[in-house]
Amino acid sequence: MLSDEKFAVLDVQLQSDLNKSFFGKEQASKGYQNNTKFGAYGNFFSLNENFNLQLFGESTNFGNNRIDLKQIKNIGEEAVQNMLSLPKDFNEVKERQGLQKELYGFNNFTQNDNSILGLSTNFVLSEQTDLYFGTFNKYAFTKNASQTTQFFQNILQNQLQIDNTNRELHTKNKLQLKHTEKHIKIKTDVNYVWFDNAIQTQAESGFNRDFDRENRTRNLYLNNAIEYEFSSKIGAVAKTSYKSEDYRIQSFFETDDSDIAAFIGRSIDESVYELNQINDHKETQFVQDIRLNLKSSWGNHFFGYRWRYNQLENSKNTNFSNQFDFEFNNPNQSLDYRLHNGIYSYQNAFGELSINTDLTLSEMEFPFGETREKDYFFQYSLALNYDFSETASLDFMGSKTLGNFPLDKIIGGSYFQNFQTIFLPSQFLEPFFNTTYTLSYFKNFRSRNFEIDAAVLHGISENLNNQTFSNKLILQTADQLQSSYTAYSVKFKKTLGQTKLILEPEMLNNSFQYLVEDNLQTNKSHRYLLGFKVDTGIFEFLDANLLSKYSHFEFENITDDFQDTFNFLTNSITLKSKLMSDQLLMALGFKSVYFLQSKDQFNHLDFVLRKKTQTNWSFFLSISNLLNAKSFETRDFNQAVFTSTENAVFKRYFNLGITYKFK
Repeated sequence: MLSDEKFAVLDVQLQSDLNKSFFGKEQASKGYQNNTKFGAYGNFFSLNENFNLQLFGESTNFGNNRIDLKQIKNIGEEAVQNMLSLPKDFNEVKERQGLQKELYGFNNFTQNDNSILGLSTNFVLSEQTDLYFGTFNKYAFTKNASQTTQFFQNILQNQLQIDNTNRELHTKNKLQLKHTEKHIKIKTDVNYVWFDNAIQTQAESGFNRDFDRENRTRNLYLNNAIEYEFSSKIGAVAKTSYKSEDYRIQSFFETDDSDIAAFIGRSIDESVYELNQINDHKETQFVQDIRLNLKSSWGNHFFGYRWRYNQLENSKNTNFSNQFDFEFNNPNQSLDYRLHNGIYSYQNAFGELSINTDLTLSEMEFPFGETREKDYFFQYSLALNYDFSETASLDFMGSKTLGNFPLDKIIGGSYFQNFQTIFLPSQFLEPFFNTTYTLSYFKNFRSRNFEIDAAVLHGISENLNNQTFSNKLILQTADQLQSSYTAYSVKFKKTLGQTKLILEPEMLNNSFQYLVEDNLQTNKSHRYLLGFKVDTGIFEFLDANLLSKYSHFEFENITDDFQDTFNFLTNSITLKSKLMSDQLLMALGFKSVYFLQSKDQFNHLDFVLRKKTQTNWSFFLSISNLLNAKSFETRDFNQAVFTSTENAVFKRYFNLGITYKFK
């Protein structure tokens, strides 16, 4: 009846002869890209009967971090959950780590310096009680540059040279206590997150636009959970969580473009127009969840109640407050919503079929204009798994759930989101649904060394803001339009001795709605990819990985007769060779991208050489972007605005280092 969640501080596989008291790896490097750059890496472990420790740190100037928050047990579990959850709309799909690499395969930064320092510990206080503490701290400084052309309704709006600088410092800290006995499990944790982010953007198109934004955030999270087993067939779970997110955003916008200044409403007395704004924002959330678990011969039943309260307090203040057509100020304002949920969950297995479903009846009280409304909603989620045999399975997941009520979209006061986008709130928004479905099938033909892995993913969200272009600025107006995406993927895998052949056709479609003079329009994107991979180890000392992928992108809006096609062919090869009884490792990676419309070609070459010694030392030399490729072309709909971008890529660099591994 009780959950079987593991409470491990470290995720490492120990060897039988390993000295558990202290082991790990450290590395130092010296690189060159325009100037000399130093790097370091350390990952240390100590495993004992009552105390486990992981101490890690890294500093790199080349954006190639080996340490990631998701790799750190307990403190990184939220990051992993976000990574594994189904995306609700295409904007979230685009933000997922790995999509750009999958579609294009390049680093779109010109500078990437970052440092990481952290600690993860677990104290065994008794046979039943563990205490965990973890801290993850990161500093990052990145730059990127691009030349961007923007179209709205098939009309050229902007041609911009954009330079961005991003400085970020954040710390995440977690203290967790867990107590487990025969019939009870208790877990409580406190999390503190501090975040400081500064963005500077310079955009030039004949006139200049400078935009600076600094975001300072302090977040506190408290979570408590208790599970109790009354008998082998009856149990109860109670969870309580509290969240407080408090941040201040200071924005500065400056331009010498009189058209923009006049559109916003500022009379031009000087050659440069400025706007300063302070946005103070505090969100509080409280959630109480109680469930009763009944186990019977026909399944597990969960009967529960969840109460949720969200409050948002906000104020916005600007200079020249009486000189704008847009309302950039907001006096102290507080809004909240309340959500009551009655929940029934069911879990069972019927032979080879397993089922897991949640049914929820919800009552939400929310602000609507100057009044408050109350409405009722039905939510569901369903997961089915059918195992045809040990080598074949079919999975289905579907859900229709309420999104978080958009208090931040109805709170008063407009603000600049970036150097060219103004957000305009709206008081009359309602609760909305996110809907996702996924279907996957796997079949392994063992006698033929052949596998099929197919999946379909579909998502719909009804919380999209409207987007229009006016006087060189993008107006983002709070709305609840629909966005959707559908992804198809099939992988055919054939094994021939030491060689694996993979054919992977994929398709990704998405659509965005927007309004022009109250007329509903839809932008659509279609991405078709066909990849062929060969992984082979035909020689004992040489592994080869080859990829050839054709990418065909279509962008369209039927209403205004807009259509654009973007085709490119990617070919890459990676060779890895181990010589001298595996003491010498050489790796070579080459990627060539040919753009069919422009006839341009992007060539990228990486080289790594690593030499191990008879002791625990090793030396390495890496060279990235040896051919010094300068730029990479991308095209996409930014909702209603179509953009064609020439992205500057990370320049050639050399890195020489030494590694010591001890145990």
